[in-house]
Amino acid sequence: MLVGNAYLLGMMSAMELRHLRYFMAVAAARNITRAAEQLHISQPPLSRQIRDLEDELGVLLFDRGNKQIQLTAVGKIFLKDARDVLQRVNEATLRVRALSGQGAGELRIGYAPAPTVELLPRAMKLFRKVAPKIQVALQDLSTDEMLQSLTAREIDLAVLVKPPLKKGGRLVFELLQEMSVGLVVAVDHPFARRRSVTLEESLSQPFVAFIRKGYSDYHHWLDIVVKKARIKPRLAAQVDSSSSMIAAVQSGQGVALAPPTFVTIAATRVKYIPVIPPAPAINLGFVVRTGPATPAVQAFMNSLRLAAK
Repeated sequence: MLVGNAYLLGMMSAMELRHLRYFMAVAAARNITRAAEQLHISQPPLSRQIRDLEDELGVLLFDRGNKQIQLTAVGKIFLKDARDVLQRVNEATLRVRALSGQGAGELRIGYAPAPTVELLPRAMKLFRKVAPKIQVALQDLSTDEMLQSLTAREIDLAVLVKPPLKKGGRLVFELLQEMSVGLVVAVDHPFARRRSVTLEESLSQPFVAFIRKGYSDYHHWLDIVVKKARIKPRLAAQVDSSSSMIAAVQSGQGVALAPPTFVTIAATRVKYIPVIPPAPAINLGFVVRTGPATPAVQAFMNSLRLAAK
């Protein structure tokens, strides 16, 4: 491996942790301007810090395009190792605080149940290993409630499907997983015995959707789906929770588009059918406030990243 943890740790006398944090911010945003806004610094110093980091390593970490920059092959390796180093720093900080009696506390996490049913338990298990004294309070909220609670500092982090955030706002999204989408139908639906369906077939059925109020992320994604299929679904029911959507589909009111994790909650109550060719993916990740994060929030962010691998 060209860049590894041992190499990174040996280089720390020359580079600073902020170089790694700046690099990770640019890698997540794929745009220097957006990353600078999220870090609350101006663009020229950030660009200079990234160039200094590349000069120090002797490699190019980014391929720079007109609007979006991409990680090079070496940059992708460095990103993984940088995350590991920052995770170790955060773990050490939390351990020291725990030994000094400062490690106890509460972390407030908002989450969307259906898409996070597999990811969140793994992340919680990893987080408990590094911060056993910090209590995690989970809050099942709609997307808009999570964003409002983050802005009001009522929660510390939200795990959810990518919402439409204002450019240059106080909240930033980081992608963890791209989730495939299938059609969810009642077990006695005519499609239930099919091995696959098309997107056009899916949208031609009576459709169950989340209500618009509270679920801006879902409707932002659904607009993309409708634009691709060029078919506007006929809404048979609008629901305000995953459990309500399962009940509506199970009772035969209509069908729904959802990721496979949806069926983890529903079990045998409904049938999941792959959509071929694939429908637009659902982007699962987390949202935090811009600016420096506490060690506990940093540790939970890294636990989510590791759990998503």
